[in-house]
Amino acid sequence: MAYKDGILKGIEDKELRLFLAKGLDKAFDSLKRYEPRFSDFSDPVKAVMLKGIAERNFEVEVRLFGGYEYAERVVAGFFPEYAEKEDFPLSAVEIRYNEEYSRRLSHRDFLGSVLGLGLDRGKIGDIIVKDGGAIVFAKSEAADFIMYNLDKVGRTKVSCNIPTDITEYTETVMGKEKVGVVASPRADAVISKVFNVSRSSAAEYIKAGKVFVNWAPLESVSGHIGENDVITLRGKGRVKLLEFMGNTKKDRLIVRYVEFN
Repeated sequence: MAYKDGILKGIEDKELRLFLAKGLDKAFDSLKRYEPRFSDFSDPVKAVMLKGIAERNFEVEVRLFGGYEYAERVVAGFFPEYAEKEDFPLSAVEIRYNEEYSRRLSHRDFLGSVLGLGLDRGKIGDIIVKDGGAIVFAKSEAADFIMYNLDKVGRTKVSCNIPTDITEYTETVMGKEKVGVVASPRADAVISKVFNVSRSSAAEYIKAGKVFVNWAPLESVSGHIGENDVITLRGKGRVKLLEFMGNTKKDRLIVRYVEFN
């Protein structure tokens, strides 16, 4: 559609432009039919970009969800004003195998076998690996397909089911809570502490576009990090800042945070 050319002007990355264009089609269709529409899965950086563009150009609410609270890969849901909200069309598939007769299967093993069924990557969300199995989040139609067609991961026989409780998997996403001390809530100070890098290195990561707060690019070294913010440092991992717990005698901030596994 011609309207997308103006909205996406200046975006040269072909893969990103295609993803955004497909998402805008969903937003347009949700308004036209006055029904919710949903994108495919993407990394949260692309999803946040899509959310911003769609909400600036269409009268829709855009919600991001990946099947559980801290999902990395998410789906964008487009909801016209006053339209009835619907659940996201996502499901979780539990894949189990007998560890006595197999090496420990990795994320790559599960993803490769799922995509080997002929499914598009955009239909598959996070894969959480645990001893003896994994949970695969997927668009509902893809989840059904996995359920009935996946019987091996590599050379290992597996069984699939739709679990009623996924907490034993999702709880493993969050690591142990930690407490540290920072000079201030400035981005470079917080990032230096939670990722164990020097403050100058933290500043360089920010300037290089490698730091994201709530999956949006962090543009300023002097920007502030707030409670409940999720910080991503590309190549280093993700951390959630839970709270500022007060000040030390030297007036430095005590922070409580948790790393993602």
